[in-house]
Amino acid sequence: MKKTLSFLIYALILGGSVFTLFYMFRVQIDQKQEMQTASQLNEAFKTISKIAIQKIESEDLLPLYTVFHQNGKNPGLAIGITYGVNTFPFYFGIANEKGQKIDGNTLFEIGAVTQTFTGLWLARMIDQQQIPPDPLLHQILGSSTPLNLKSIRLIDLATHTAGFPKMPLNFPAEVKGENPFEHYSSDSLWTSLSAIQPDKIGLYQYSNYGFAALGESLSRFRGRPYSTLLRSEILNPLGLQSIFFGSEGSPTSPYLIAQPYRNGKPTFRLPLYAFNAAGGLCSTLPDLLKYMNAMTYPDRTPFPKATQLTLKSSSKQKEGLELGLGWYKSQHRFGTIIWKNGGAGGFRSFVGFWEDLPLSVTLLSNSDDEMIDLIGMRLLESLRKL
Repeated sequence: MKKTLSFLIYALILGGSVFTLFYMFRVQIDQKQEMQTASQLNEAFKTISKIAIQKIESEDLLPLYTVFHQNGKNPGLAIGITYGVNTFPFYFGIANEKGQKIDGNTLFEIGAVTQTFTGLWLARMIDQQQIPPDPLLHQILGSSTPLNLKSIRLIDLATHTAGFPKMPLNFPAEVKGENPFEHYSSDSLWTSLSAIQPDKIGLYQYSNYGFAALGESLSRFRGRPYSTLLRSEILNPLGLQSIFFGSEGSPTSPYLIAQPYRNGKPTFRLPLYAFNAAGGLCSTLPDLLKYMNAMTYPDRTPFPKATQLTLKSSSKQKEGLELGLGWYKSQHRFGTIIWKNGGAGGFRSFVGFWEDLPLSVTLLSNSDDEMIDLIGMRLLESLRKL
């Protein structure tokens, strides 16, 4: 770091610095009351924000990354904020052992954040009337549905309430230095479904298996691979050109997949193959910010009704937790936060936004430190005080 940590660094973690910067934005905008149109206000916000971001970079505060990095285990962090239609990316640290810096072309595995994309695909199929509004599994798969799953709804799978275990019984045992997902096919996944007995249907039980089964069911219904369908029906229409599946191999230049770290040590990546629908996507920060803008402005997406359905509460659980299609909805002192986190073999991710305000936070890291979730929630609460 170029300068000794100042009180500003600690203040930001508590909400002070970010609040101060954005309060400055708002004050200056409020002083220009003659600006009546949305476009004029937007231009003013962008100008003031640019000055503030340059200040952060020139003074080398790097507040969140400093705290995140101080234990020496976490090599890099990308932080993104969307406020209105504006996006503010910050890049800290390195992507790999070669010392290449994290930037807008760095790809991170986003783990279970992928489930929000799978949920959006399900919602779009419902909106397009390709499937019934609240379909049972056997309504789309017919006689190929395992008998033990005939009462399972697709929405149960999309909200982790289908009573599925976390992983299938026939999933291969982990072997050190190998990726078990590489040896597990979609046919193996499908075969496994006839052996499970769903338990406590309707209650939240996190299950990567359930989301993988959802993706595979929709793919078999449509007769094409999940990765192909998601790209053509969700990623491309949203203009997300730098989101890839880890199982597709290394992307072409200028994109670079970051080196993952576990407990401060480099490790190998874990592409998910048959589990792509549960957590197989890699993304740059700019594309996730574009995605978060779409979530905070559903009416501006190519499929507004589907986006709104994805975010709608489909299941209510105890302790203020509600479940959308792939999303969590939690009650906080300032309102409702819609969010999702993810972890994938040496990567961590967090995305979240306020239900009643177009303000979002995205964090991507090439380490397995779960502190990401805490930083994301605190930053959302700090920014809420604008």
